[in-house]
Amino acid sequence: MDRIRYAIRGICRNVQRGSITVEMSMVFPIVMFVTFSIIYAGMYLHDYLVIHQTMDEIALECNIAVKYPMEFDGEHISYAHINDRGIFFFIDSDYSNENNIYSNRLIDTLADQLLITKVTQPKVDITCTQITVSIECNVVIPIAPVRILLGEDRLNYKQTSKAEVFYPTDFVRKFTVLSSLAEGTEIGDESIRKLRDIIRGGE
Repeated sequence: MDRIRYAIRGICRNVQRGSITVEMSMVFPIVMFVTFSIIYAGMYLHDYLVIHQTMDEIALECNIAVKYPMEFDGEHISYAHINDRGIFFFIDSDYSNENNIYSNRLIDTLADQLLITKVTQPKVDITCTQITVSIECNVVIPIAPVRILLGEDRLNYKQTSKAEVFYPTDFVRKFTVLSSLAEGTEIGDESIRKLRDIIRGGE
């Protein structure tokens, strides 16, 4: 029994006190680095997807704004001004009001949904054929090693979403009216022929 007791005492004497503290001082920063990297990577991906989804939704809403004038809230059609758009509006279209409305709506929608990303310079450009939505994004990560791991070039980027205007009914109506007015003139017949070639794919 005494031999066992002396053996245990000998082992205890050989154990270096504080060795666990030294090991933890090396392991703990690595564990924390990996943990925070995973957390911030998840928040980065969350913000990226939210921005992309919101911009696509704004682009779809702008498709309605191409067809009808919108109120300042960007949610209701302005029937009081719907007749202000004449038949030639699609040629000399002015969507500056809609651009401002949906630019502000884009920044307001993203304000309460993002975790670590700050968005600036929202821009909505609506034309009669295409809708372009863009915004500047700045990812804020206070931990330098995590920023290096994710990549400094990925923390500041510009997100852009484009969509084509889908308005076949109105195009057919305007084309029919213009063709009936221009038909019988040399310039009108030539223009109608070229338009029909474009519609048919250049046949």
